[in-house]
Amino acid sequence: HHPQGERSKITHVCLTGGVDPHDNRAITTSKEGWIDVWELPIAAPGLDRSARKTKLLLSFQPPSANGYPLEGCVVDNRGRRALVCVGSRPPPKENESKKNAPQRRPQRSKLIFVDVGTGDELKVIKGAHATPLSAMVVSSSADIVGTVGSGDYELCKLWAFP
Repeated sequence: HHPQGERSKITHVCLTGGVDPHDNRAITTSKEGWIDVWELPIAAPGLDRSARKTKLLLSFQPPSANGYPLEGCVVDNRGRRALVCVGSRPPPKENESKKNAPQRRPQRSKLIFVDVGTGDELKVIKGAHATPLSAMVVSSSADIVGTVGSGDYELCKLWAFP
């Protein structure tokens, strides 16, 4: 369940700890458009139960996502910045006519760089690909992200973390 009380459907999980092995955080994205930053428990004998609980550090919705689902996430090796992909609105409900349903433009081509410590948007890339995004990878130095659009697997675009 999401801290705001609504049920949240997680779409992706990223783990931090590239540079600092003691950085035990997870970053999750959801169908409801939330990015949550969690501190993960350390599995060590002798720790009391309170030290073994997952703790929510930050929860936010990037304004540029406009409430759309977030589908995918990669994080830099310092665990400070993440790149998320904006998804599509769900299809209209049965009792909703298509005419009155919210506009459903194809998405998964808008990318948003965020600061996972503050929730601030760092950069927004609209129309990253002509087709919906099918894959995101981060370089081992975690300064560059590669993205591939569906149906266009020969074209990989590279984006620098801001």
